[in-house]
This record gives sequence, C-alpha cells and structure tokens, in this order.
Amino acid sequence: MAPPVSGFKLNANGVPDFDALPLRAEIHDSPHAQAQGETFFQRDALHRQLIDKAPRIINDDVWTFNSQVSTQWDGLRHFAYQDAQKFYNGVEQGDIHHVDEHTGERSTVLGIQAWAEQGIVGRGVLVDYHGWRASPEGQTQSKVKEYDSFESVSIPLEDLQACLKAQGTELKFGDILFIRSGFMVSLATKTKDELATYRAVVPHHFGGVEQSEDMLRWIWDHFAAVAGDQPSFECWPTKESLLLHEVLLAGWGCPIGELFDLEKLAEHCREQNRWTFFKRLQEANGSGDISNTCPLIDTPRVVTYAFSPPFGSVMEVDPDKAVSPIRSHDERTRAIGSDPNDGAGRLR
Repeated sequence: MAPPVSGFKLNANGVPDFDALPLRAEIHDSPHAQAQGETFFQRDALHRQLIDKAPRIINDDVWTFNSQVSTQWDGLRHFAYQDAQKFYNGVEQGDIHHVDEHTGERSTVLGIQAWAEQGIVGRGVLVDYHGWRASPEGQTQSKVKEYDSFESVSIPLEDLQACLKAQGTELKFGDILFIRSGFMVSLATKTKDELATYRAVVPHHFGGVEQSEDMLRWIWDHFAAVAGDQPSFECWPTKESLLLHEVLLAGWGCPIGELFDLEKLAEHCREQNRWTFFKRLQEANGSGDISNTCPLIDTPRVVTYAFSPPFGSVMEVDPDKAVSPIRSHDERTRAIGSDPNDGAGRLR
C-alpha cells in the first residue's frame, strides 16, 4: 500500500476531503457485450479454437480475445492522464512495457494481480436507472427526457440520486456502485446493420455517467469501485474538459467495471425490494494484466453471469454485514501515493 502523502488533512473516513484532491495531473508534476462477433473500439472479438487431442478421446479449447470486449474491470494499467502521460502513482508507459534485459521478464507494475490476490468483495448497490426512468416518477423527475444508449447522453448526478431515493437505498461508505443504464436492453433490440452503423461512427457514441466535479465528489465520498452495463461507464465521447477514466483510474486507483449484464440482478432486486447485495468477484490472476473478465456477481440466491464464463457459486450472506477482505472501510485510499509498486489502488 502506498503511504499517505503529507500535507493532506484526513476526514472522519480516513481520506482527504474531495476539495483537497488534484483532479488532473500536470505534465510537469510527478504525482504519486460484444465479446463475440463485431466489436466497438476496433478490438479483437472472441475466437475459440477446439482442439482434438487424438488418438486420446480428449478435447481442449483455446480462447483468444480482448478483455475489453467482455464484462470486465478496467485495471490501473488501462488509462493514463492523457496530457501528462501518467498512470496511477506516476507510472509511465515505458514502465508498463518494460522488459528486464537480463531475465526477459515483463513488468507487472500496476497489474491486476494486486486485486486478484483477494478478489473484489463488498456491499454492492444497484442503481436501476433504466427501471426508474420508465416509471411514472422517473418520467416526471428525470433531467433526461430522451435517453439513448447509443448516443452521447449524460446521466446526471441528480437522476442517480433521485433513483436511489425512489428505491429507498441508503449509501454506505465503501459501497460498490452498479448502474443499470439500459444498454443491455437496447443492445438486444439492435440489428446487425444498425450495430454496424454505430461502429462506423468514430468516436463511438454511448450514453453514460456525466463528467462533472459533482459526480466525482459523489464517487469519492461513497464508493470503492464503480461499474455499469455500458461499454464506457461514462458518457462517450466526453462533452467536458475531463474524463472520469483519467481521474478514477490514473488519479485515484478506483476500478471501473464495464459491460455488466445487470438484467437478472435488477429483476431479483425488484422482487425483493432490496437494492443492496453481497458482491464477490474473483479476478483471474494474470500478472501484469490490463483488465480482467469478471466471473460473477454474488447476491442472495442469484448469480448474474455476463459475457464471461460462469465460474464460482452462490453465497448466502447478509449483504449489509459483508466486509471486504481487500480493505476495511477505515482503510480508504489516501490521495495519490508515491509507491509505484502499489497496484491495489482504491481497493485495499
């Protein structure tokens, strides 16, 4: 874990206040659904090779694909401050691609293995934005009158807060945020020709969370990690002067989950009238991985599988009493650290 940086006053939760945080890295600073078929962002799709191990009656298979086209967590190697060219803890592109000239071993700095050691575990909170917008209350209160998952439409913070209020959901420090924007519902209605038309537009356009300091403040004050059903979590391309990917990944070490299929989870939460759940995600332990597929989301009596393989099992727990083994709620990230070997980021 990176040591706390001197000069930051910590609040009651053991982290600096949001107003004390640098949101951008200056260049002169040294700051510490689509898995198969055609994909967006010009990424390789899933390719399966079935291998007959004759003469023995045995089969193997080989999967090759870009982890970004499946349900996955963006790791700390994925996205840097673009102007400063700095990843989390000031790591640079050359550090990530470094190969030891004596051993031939590739660098694992900021690799996702730091999360895989204990998994990502904690209390998940589902914000069923799509369900809320379709309700009479949402239709009246939403700041967004026409939301389209394949247009650059921002989901405002006020809408997310109104949805949580309608659900009767109270946030707790260190929660893990999941937003059901409606992308999976919309994706299921699109024809191949329509998807090809969307892919032809560069940059691609997706609805997602707004880029604002108020949104960042809300995330900092409540969540250890954030995720959604969209390809980019945030509105893409940005209409503002900042990117959430830069601040969350490169600035705070906060994981971003994308392309989560939250449909069955939302159905279960609606039936139970409960929008919090115990979540356990065990990352594949790949040293130096950029991102990683997510085997499952655990909720009482329900497991939601997305595009990734169904590993794991259902766990029966009280989600409000679940405590992350990665870090306690008192061990929140303490501003930008100075140890480049700290790969856990906001998950401690």
